[in-house]
Amino acid sequence: MSNVSFSNPFYLLVFIPLVIVVIIGYFLIDKKSRKLPKNIISLVLHLIICVLISLSAADFSYLNTASQTDLYVLADVSSSNEENVDLMDSYINQISASCDNGTKMGLICYGKNFEVLTSLGGRIRSVKQSVVDKTATDLEGALRYTNSLFNSDSVKRIILISDSSQTDNNALNALDDLIKNNVYIDAIYLNNILDGYEAQINNVYYSKSVYLNQEDELKVSIQSSSNTSSKISLYCNNSEVKTLDVRLTKGINIINFPLDSSNKGIFNYEVRLEATLDTIQENNIMKFQQEVASKINVLLVSETTTDYLEINKLYSNLYGEDNYQIDPYIGSDASLGKTIQETPYSIVELCKYDEIVLSNINISQINKADEFTSSLNDFVSFYGKSLLTFGATYSTGTDYMSKYNGLLPVQFEQSDAKALTIIVDSSYSMETDDRLKMAKEGAKACLDLLNEKDYVSIISFATDAKVIQPLTSINNKEEIIKAIDTISLDGSNSIFVGASASTNFNVGLNAAYSQLRNINIDDKQILFLTDGQPNDSEENIYKTLNNMKKDNIITSFINISCREGEDLLKDLIAVSGGTYYYVNQASEIVKIILTSVADKVANTKIEGDFNINIKEKNDDTIKDITSLSHILGYNYSRIKSSANTVLTVTYTNEEGGTREVPLYAYWSYGKGKVSCFTSNIGDNWTKEFRRSASGKQFLMNVVSNSLPLERNGSVFDTNIINNGFTSNINISISNNNDNGFVKVKVTSPSGQEEEKYLEYKNSLFSGVFTTNEVGLYKMNISYTSINVQVEDEQNFYFSYSKEYDKFTTKDESLLYKLTKDRGKVTDKVDYVLNNEEIINRSEHSLIIEFLITSIILFIIDIAIRKINFKSIIRKHNKNI
Repeated sequence: MSNVSFSNPFYLLVFIPLVIVVIIGYFLIDKKSRKLPKNIISLVLHLIICVLISLSAADFSYLNTASQTDLYVLADVSSSNEENVDLMDSYINQISASCDNGTKMGLICYGKNFEVLTSLGGRIRSVKQSVVDKTATDLEGALRYTNSLFNSDSVKRIILISDSSQTDNNALNALDDLIKNNVYIDAIYLNNILDGYEAQINNVYYSKSVYLNQEDELKVSIQSSSNTSSKISLYCNNSEVKTLDVRLTKGINIINFPLDSSNKGIFNYEVRLEATLDTIQENNIMKFQQEVASKINVLLVSETTTDYLEINKLYSNLYGEDNYQIDPYIGSDASLGKTIQETPYSIVELCKYDEIVLSNINISQINKADEFTSSLNDFVSFYGKSLLTFGATYSTGTDYMSKYNGLLPVQFEQSDAKALTIIVDSSYSMETDDRLKMAKEGAKACLDLLNEKDYVSIISFATDAKVIQPLTSINNKEEIIKAIDTISLDGSNSIFVGASASTNFNVGLNAAYSQLRNINIDDKQILFLTDGQPNDSEENIYKTLNNMKKDNIITSFINISCREGEDLLKDLIAVSGGTYYYVNQASEIVKIILTSVADKVANTKIEGDFNINIKEKNDDTIKDITSLSHILGYNYSRIKSSANTVLTVTYTNEEGGTREVPLYAYWSYGKGKVSCFTSNIGDNWTKEFRRSASGKQFLMNVVSNSLPLERNGSVFDTNIINNGFTSNINISISNNNDNGFVKVKVTSPSGQEEEKYLEYKNSLFSGVFTTNEVGLYKMNISYTSINVQVEDEQNFYFSYSKEYDKFTTKDESLLYKLTKDRGKVTDKVDYVLNNEEIINRSEHSLIIEFLITSIILFIIDIAIRKINFKSIIRKHNKNI
């Protein structure tokens, strides 16, 4: 059967004006010429061209309807549909009964692979007879295979019976080919609502690599469809470790097992689940591999041999002689190892260590110190390793010293930014003895003592507070000075001329708090200049000062020329963490600022007899320690608010002002950890401290606490995302400045190898590898660049196919995408399968053919009009 169609039938009307133009042109020539053969032929050609152009404009198409329909029922017989085989047989028989004589039906079953169970027109067999591998669902492969079986001159049709699941999420990749082959797709959705009881192991959480004798815990995530009894067993190298009787509740259950790290080596673990009335067993096993490192590898860079010996003693007492390895780089002495100048600096060299210890070194002595500090940053933040420092690390180079200082949980660098708010009492009592003038001169002098990184704000107060200068960079010094000059005595709230306004400390403090609380700077200070007692609630003042102290804002009070209220101001500094000063003239204010606010400590090595303050009594490093022996010296630094400052000592400046400075602090930095003990480890400063039982225990705790919870022994940070048949392997290194290449070879559990170079994009090396087997995969990784070549081997497990994940949310959205505009999705057989139901619209547009024909006819027309028919006739008559 054939038919024609027009996409734009109204364009057929173009034929009328075209014919009129042609006819008019023909009758405009003289009557005699009209009778010439060539003009008559030309007229006919022009009329034919008009017809062709009109048909082209209307988009004339020829439609062909095939007389035969080829129908394949594509049945998902994978394990996720195991309970639906009877239902699928019923659907298939109903479809077969609906076919008319013009339809040939075949049956294809698919899982991990696919097979033709019934050829077109053959006897329908039960899907129970299928022998495909049911451990996965390759819907894309099944669609492509079915598409290749159709006869070219038939109506092509697929009815897909599926629960919409697939183990590789790529069936839509086959859709374009199906559309090009003019295949129609309908789908019957099998809504696999979980009937009965099911429990499965979703995942296990553990450290892939740990240190010897390091505590570690396995967390097993188990999902259950209802409350039930179960046994959960942990096996190591095929030997049972522990079995727990657990009452599972509906939903997610987390079960914990301790992991033994008392022996070195690589251990293969297996978690097994046995649950009452469980329906599927394949998802009840989860395997993983853990490495217990043979040794802790430490890079030690020290100025002196005595520091090395003391640090080595700590590791020996803690781990034992055979369980750690220290590579020492000591000053200019190569007798025990190598010198500081030879310290490794590239990230590849540093990554073979678990921890780096620095003790009183000059970083500028290291070869390529700038690269060393950059690699040190990556070593901790990117690779999750640890840095432990004793004493102070210094340098003659400022750029990389600032970079290094940013790593530390204490602030050694004197030039680091600070935020300072100066509060000036502008009540009328400040008129006496030019107190306000002294305060303003002192505030201006303060600006000259700050560095270019610092920030300043100015506040005046009496009854109310005024922000004279919001927080701004010290580089705007001229604007700040102009703002200070605008401060005047505030008696505006008094009903009598010359009467004193109130002196409300708390309004000034709260205004300063608002300026400082949200700025991302560690050193935040308030300098409070006043001459008297407050008129507002002392309780509120204490409360505000206490809140500011919690946010690491230190407040110092300067009493200008008035002894009244001195006792209160001295009490306030006990809460504010600052210092109290009494002055009689502006020059004294400048001196105070120099010794307190500017905090320029001339000698950063502070010696004396110092008691140790325990600030975090519940910290792991202070476990079972109630007091610590004194020390005889420390390296001056400042507290960073976001660090865990465990121990402090009290620093007293030349004016008698005091502040707490850190002795031991640590913090998490990126993925890793940094710890600092600011006293020296190998000289008299800590001699008595190291000999005391509590001091020894504390220092061993420091070393133990400094190691990260998970060991990372590779320069490659690897992430594997399992799609089912394939997995995305993503690898990153700290930098790829050398424009290197990563090559990966994956060996499957059966020994199949796949090797390829990964694509580099967005700081990530990525590639897709075949992972269609269950078991242990081995992965060899190599990175090659102009300057570096490094290799590593990593392993990973796939315990069961995604096919057996019974709790994955499934819906028919995939089926709707596959059938869009070319079929429908139902949950039952709802078809009338005959030749009239759908037409194989093999439409063929003839626009190109018509236009080419028109051009050819036009050329013929030109040629005919050039021919002299009379001359041809004469020659013909002469020849006769």
